[in-house]
Amino acid sequence: PLLYLRIRLQEVLLALGRSAIESGVDPKEIFNSLQNYLIEVGAQYDYERLQGLLERAAVEFAEKVWEVCWRQGTDVVQRARRFMAEHLNQDLSLDEIARVVGTSASYLSRRFKLETGKNITSYLNELRIEEAKRLLLDESRNITDVAFAVGYGSVQHFGRTFNTVVGCSPTKWRQQQREIRGS
Repeated sequence: PLLYLRIRLQEVLLALGRSAIESGVDPKEIFNSLQNYLIEVGAQYDYERLQGLLERAAVEFAEKVWEVCWRQGTDVVQRARRFMAEHLNQDLSLDEIARVVGTSASYLSRRFKLETGKNITSYLNELRIEEAKRLLLDESRNITDVAFAVGYGSVQHFGRTFNTVVGCSPTKWRQQQREIRGS
């Protein structure tokens, strides 16, 4: 029975390694660990040590997969942030952003909240309002132009969002900035 158990353990180890590689772990990293585990299984004649070896391998491969998933999630969030910054003037939806960055809306939403502490709508609104504040400093631009330039479909929606984020209306903010610059 020990001979068959060792063969089965080697098969399980190969399956763990294959799964880790399919999840994006560097194959060289997996092959090195896998080779060591396979050799150790072949030389082992103790049931408890075989069990411990399998547990170590499972934990090691799972940690490697977790690291890859974490890095990929971070990359997805960075790509989403970049896309939003480059397309502020467009009507953006969570589904569209997720499609562009190559993931599902629910995954992007969870990862975004986890990494930034904000949901995508709040983040996008803050981005838009920061750009709006920059544009409002140009006295030749009217509020309507600024609202449309940063992706709001109506001046009312822009005004409500601006007030929520900044604490005052765009007109009032512009007046305050004028007073600050004038003094």
